[in-house]
Amino acid sequence: MVASVQSQSRLGFAGLGSMGHGMAMNLLSAGFHVTGFDPSLTARERFIREGGTVATTVATLCKDIEACMVMVANPSQADGLLFDPDGICDTIPRSSLLCIFSTLPPSYLQQLPQRLAAVGRSDIRLLDCPVSGGVIGATNGALTIIVGGSQDTLASCQHVLEAVSAPQRIFHCGDLGMGSMMKMLNQHLAGVHIVAAAEMLSFAKVMGLDARETYHQILDSQASSWIFKDRGLHMLDRDWPPASAVDIFVKDMGIVCDWADKTSVPCPIASQALLCFTECKARGHGRKDDAYVITIYENIIGTQITASNGTLAPGRNGKNSLGLPNAQLDDVIKYGTLVHLAATAECCRLAETVGLSPEVVYDLISGAAGSSAQFQDHFPSMAERAFTSDTGAVDNSPSGFDEFKSHMTRINRLMTSFNLPGRLFDAAYQILKGAHSRRRSGETSVAAIMRFWT
Repeated sequence: MVASVQSQSRLGFAGLGSMGHGMAMNLLSAGFHVTGFDPSLTARERFIREGGTVATTVATLCKDIEACMVMVANPSQADGLLFDPDGICDTIPRSSLLCIFSTLPPSYLQQLPQRLAAVGRSDIRLLDCPVSGGVIGATNGALTIIVGGSQDTLASCQHVLEAVSAPQRIFHCGDLGMGSMMKMLNQHLAGVHIVAAAEMLSFAKVMGLDARETYHQILDSQASSWIFKDRGLHMLDRDWPPASAVDIFVKDMGIVCDWADKTSVPCPIASQALLCFTECKARGHGRKDDAYVITIYENIIGTQITASNGTLAPGRNGKNSLGLPNAQLDDVIKYGTLVHLAATAECCRLAETVGLSPEVVYDLISGAAGSSAQFQDHFPSMAERAFTSDTGAVDNSPSGFDEFKSHMTRINRLMTSFNLPGRLFDAAYQILKGAHSRRRSGETSVAAIMRFWT
């Protein structure tokens, strides 16, 4: 019988940053005895002020605990905690539980049992359990938890995971590494959607639209996403909270692109998103909020997206309820729709290489940060290769793939006329053209964009 970690159990929590602090506080609130550790004095002092207990060494953290939670940024930090002298491997009690909440390469988790055995610690019960939901989810105890590991180990840790997650948002995806595989897919979409938000708002700006009013219109459109609602507001408010940094998405999109290289899957959307985050980091902004990528586009268009527009671009008649020109707004929505549709297809192809159930991928991402209107409408059809009907057509008409491509050809020329280098849109447009040339007779659904990979 595997020992279960119950309320009142003694836990160690390594990593009290923007995510880890909220998670550790929720464990305290649930009745666990939590000792926190972080190399940052500021992080430790904050935890103490809010009622926590801290350790100044990993050895002290691990004394008499039943489980240790790890929430750090990268494999190097995880290795330091685990394998440095007097680290977790040297000091944690026998048969303790080790939950790694960090987003790490799947291979790291898959190789970890062998590395633990090599230092005589095969007794450690390991769970691969990255999370989604951001700082707000961590603070509110409303995360999605994506688990890889044995069912017995998961059952023994159920109370811990429930204390930091939203109801019914703990997903068991398979063996060690499969939790990180699933998180990779979610981060693929989340990272692309951050850059997509910057591109859409920049496209609206160069066409003379009010960016804030455009934002509100997009929220109820086929170009909407969880990320656009959240990070789009950061971009408009120029609010850069130290939540999820540019550096994090350089790492996470790098994990996606490394996997794509390993499996020989073309990922033009992910590659362009990675380049955007990398450029932002190279300009000295790696530690700023990931929404700061908007400044890359603002530097190109020569103005902030919230600056006064002056006069609107000529030649467009008709206004909507917010006073925006209908045709221009429709073009921005179509622009974002294509990017999100292509990203969904790319994610679907990556999911097939991972071997995860499409149903699990859909259920998890639909309620996580990678969600979008396009994902919800078209991922199931893409996974099933059901391309012969156009339910939920992205252009709100039954005309299907051919007319959709025609719209995008026009928007591509429009983007070029404004001298806007829309990296994601261009990648998505190339995918669309490739799929169009490979479509089979009768495949009218825009979900047939998957033909780029088949």
